[in-house]
Amino acid sequence: MAYKVLIIYDGKISSKNQAMGLTNSLKKKSKRKFEVNFLRFCPSYKNWIGNSIIFYYLFLKFLIFKKKLDYLNVELIVSCGRVAAPLCLIYKRICQAKIINILDPYFKRGEFNKIIIPNHDKKLKGSNFLYIDGSLVNSELIKIRKSDLDKFSNLVDTKKKKIVILVGGNTKRIKFKREDLNKFTMYLQMINLQNNNLYFLFSRRTSNEIKIAIKNNFKTAFIWDEKSQNPYWFLLNEADFIIVTEDSISMISEAISLHKPVYIFKLNILKEKNRNFTQFLETKKIVKSFSGSLNLWKPQKLEVEENIVSHLLEYLKI
Repeated sequence: MAYKVLIIYDGKISSKNQAMGLTNSLKKKSKRKFEVNFLRFCPSYKNWIGNSIIFYYLFLKFLIFKKKLDYLNVELIVSCGRVAAPLCLIYKRICQAKIINILDPYFKRGEFNKIIIPNHDKKLKGSNFLYIDGSLVNSELIKIRKSDLDKFSNLVDTKKKKIVILVGGNTKRIKFKREDLNKFTMYLQMINLQNNNLYFLFSRRTSNEIKIAIKNNFKTAFIWDEKSQNPYWFLLNEADFIIVTEDSISMISEAISLHKPVYIFKLNILKEKNRNFTQFLETKKIVKSFSGSLNLWKPQKLEVEENIVSHLLEYLKI
């Protein structure tokens, strides 16, 4: 009989991918077949109230007034994102499902069976915490379908080195300022375009100012138009070098999962956990800092989930 898994995520693609990555790793090594469903939970009121209030609202809705849940036959919940955490605890109460939560739920931590925390985050104490280096990556996304190979193959010039540049942007506590943009542009202009092609991919946080500057300064480069299908994983697979802005832990984690030369462009204003992560990767010789020059080198491999997967399979008895 299939093992019933429900992935609950907060609406962010990066959260869904991390939850899928862990689920796929468990699925590959488990003796049981998995039946996986997805539930996006991103209510409009999430920015106005904390998790405790969201939880008590859901408690009234589903346990007092008996509104039916979308999925009732659930054995394991894999969740990611702060907002998803309250709904997970409702499912646990009704379905008696176990919960593996990726990242800090910020409330009722003792009620989650396992909480997976990156080492670059704030250290928390608890017997249910599991620590990993970096972010989880969905390895299934790395495999490129033949249809995508056929569609995107015309993007690359096999006679030149391919440099893929992943550009992030601002958050509440990370600022991609004008001086960062000017320095980033200057460093990129140091690359010899006779031997190399540039491929730019933006994140959902990339500002119009950054996009315009790149379009104006790199007219011969490939710049994804954000309307057609995103060639993200195709280009990462094809890349000889990958340059990532320091603001995005998820894009850095996805880049290093391919074991290619990855360079990080550093920002002046950055959250402590992001800086801790890039410093850790540099110390382990997994990435290098980008300041205009690129050299082929063989990076060390980062083992992210190998240690926790065996522990979770034994804990879940699957």
